[in-house]
Amino acid sequence: MNNKEAARLLVCGSRPRLVARDSFQLLTMRSAAADGPDGEKGKSMPEEMPASDDSASSDIPQDEVLKDGSSEAEEDIEEAGSLGQSSLVGIILDGAEDLLTLEEAYSVLNSNLRVRIPTDILESDITTVARDEIHAAVAPIRDEAPAMICAMKRDLQRLLGKVPRSEVAPSEAESSPFRGLMPLSDPVMTPRTRFTPSPTPGPPSDKMMSGETPLKKGYNEAEVRYRREAAGVGAATLRFLALVFHVPALFGCFSDTDLASVLDLVVTILRTPALPTPNPKRTYYNALTVVAGMKVPSASVLPVKDKIARTMESALTDGLGSMGNASPNGKDSNGQLKKESFSAAINLYSTYPSIFTAHYAELLPPCLRGLHSTFATIRTKSSAVIAAATTAKLNLLADTASPEWSRHKSIAHKLETFVISHFKGIVRKSGTAVYGTTGERKTEWHELERVFKETVGSATEVQWACATWSTVVTLMGSSYANSSLASAFDHIMDVSYR
Repeated sequence: MNNKEAARLLVCGSRPRLVARDSFQLLTMRSAAADGPDGEKGKSMPEEMPASDDSASSDIPQDEVLKDGSSEAEEDIEEAGSLGQSSLVGIILDGAEDLLTLEEAYSVLNSNLRVRIPTDILESDITTVARDEIHAAVAPIRDEAPAMICAMKRDLQRLLGKVPRSEVAPSEAESSPFRGLMPLSDPVMTPRTRFTPSPTPGPPSDKMMSGETPLKKGYNEAEVRYRREAAGVGAATLRFLALVFHVPALFGCFSDTDLASVLDLVVTILRTPALPTPNPKRTYYNALTVVAGMKVPSASVLPVKDKIARTMESALTDGLGSMGNASPNGKDSNGQLKKESFSAAINLYSTYPSIFTAHYAELLPPCLRGLHSTFATIRTKSSAVIAAATTAKLNLLADTASPEWSRHKSIAHKLETFVISHFKGIVRKSGTAVYGTTGERKTEWHELERVFKETVGSATEVQWACATWSTVVTLMGSSYANSSLASAFDHIMDVSYR
């Protein structure tokens, strides 16, 4: 934290305001400093001595006092202790050599935009005055839109271990302490494999004398510091992107192609099996927040929809990176990451129903299994995703005037059949017996039936049971009556009504 103080003072630290003093005031200050606080010379100066340039300064306009061309608005910004939007954007575009300053610029710009742009009201409810203020706030970003895209992609690639070539001189590429980080292109990594061995050779050993390649151990101080600072810049970029992808005034500054390229890079971070960052789980979480809140146009999502669907399948099954062996019940330290995965799935179904309803095979199975989880939080989140999928299906079928209504109807029918087939499938959960006490094979429906029977008679979760039952029945649609599950569902709800 002490290392960040210099960067904080540079970007958002308070600066003393310049005060114009006449010659008598300067003489008084100089005499007081020379004689000390108890000196007599400093006290002998008259207190109300007129300024030597009073007569001249009274005729000079106030606007001409500032010789550096700065305006009153810029003075207020400097006095408040933070750089303006244009200065922050300039730091990001230049890619300052001090990565702590670059990280602070992203954070301060993110904070300033969240204050000046309302994110919790509808676009139609913004007044004309507020719209003008928003337009002025995003003007520096809009004017440098292509360069901002390149800068954000440059800083996101730091999370993948790729150092920008501009930060290493060509003559120093071979001797750079970070040459092992350029680029990180090993596609196969195990959790125990070091991402980038230290480029500093160790002391001579017998293996070196014999001609064998020595094993490099650990990391040097410069490499550790650089990797931490690079990860901080990447995390700040992801937090800034979460705001950009959510606010129409911000993502409207960029083209659909640019937004798709940045989104593809965010998904690539989520799909990377092992990240060279100090805390990969935190990096995955920051990347998921971008997906969980994005409202960008569908044209920006279509090019990467298949990657997003496969990534969300891994996220919902705790398969991100080296955390693939985490417990699926949310009890472990990966619980926050999985909760954000559910939020991302809800947003995909709610914001892009025509795109992700067709990806039911990737998104729904983990949520249907989550309905019979032993933890109430996972059951609630899973039920919310299924409710969003049900709403998306109904919205597609309600738009009968759509030229793609026939295709949507076919997708809805396949979705209903898929859900019933899933419930009739065998439970594949470690530690659970395949056969029940009566000898029958346990299916997904048997587990859901057990949870419904337990929660229907509960005083705290009966609302969840009734709401989830109605959601599942609606999701199965017309195929529900022809399934063998109808009698069991009706029996459970009949007991709840009684």
